[in-house]
Amino acid sequence: MLKAKKSLPEVIFLDLNMPVIDGWEFLDEFAKLDIPEKIDIYVVGSSLDIRDKEKLKEYDMVINMISKP
Repeated sequence: MLKAKKSLPEVIFLDLNMPVIDGWEFLDEFAKLDIPEKIDIYVVGSSLDIRDKEKLKEYDMVINMISKP
């Protein structure tokens, strides 16, 4: 569990293509955390494949997908 009284964001904007870990790895690790508050995640991408959209439905914390130009 995270340390008590830590300030956490209410919303996270997540790109699936990141340099150190990708968005999928982030989501997998984030899902393992014991966080008492609900944090909404919006996935941002320039090209979201239909398979990616289906896979994102497996993550309860993902609220929506936003296309970037």
